[in-house]
Amino acid sequence: MTAGTQTVETILREGAVAVIRMGESRRLSRVIEALLEGGMKVMEITLTMPDAFEQIQAMSRGFQDSI
Repeated sequence: MTAGTQTVETILREGAVAVIRMGESRRLSRVIEALLEGGMKVMEITLTMPDAFEQIQAMSRGFQDSI
């Protein structure tokens, strides 16, 4: 199974995607923690956030087993 196929299957299974759009990344990890606590497992960080690529990489490493 490819990563893309796995992603689509996860989205379909979970039924929702949280879209995170913030003007600054200072509180991003807290937002992700709150979403995880609420049961959300699929999230999108929009590229309108400053340093979005770096934040996506950091959050992927930091929450590796959760999202």
